[in-house]
Amino acid sequence: MPSSPLQPLQICLYTFSLILATAAIICRILSRRQMRIPLQLNDWLMVVAYVNVLGLAISANIAVVHGEMGRHQFELSETRAREVFGLNMKMTIVIPFLLSASSFLVKMSITHFCKIS
Repeated sequence: MPSSPLQPLQICLYTFSLILATAAIICRILSRRQMRIPLQLNDWLMVVAYVNVLGLAISANIAVVHGEMGRHQFELSETRAREVFGLNMKMTIVIPFLLSASSFLVKMSITHFCKIS
């Protein structure tokens, strides 16, 4: 459980970001449907990016709750630091990958949406 003052704020931030991303995707799809415009490649790229963001938010929340992300190394006991080391190393690989992948997909969606004809 979060034991640092920053950890609850991190959980709130990740959860709020996920809610905001979900609302944006729903609004995007509903607006396309209401305007009777079929979903295009840029919409599908955003959906795939959303899946990455979903994984990113879940991974970050797991890292905060179970991996002590948001705490300084000197705040952890040596035993606890050893316990969370494996999870933190996994998150060090997973989180940047998901962040990069979602950022790339969003940029590709914007590029496709604003293509020069």
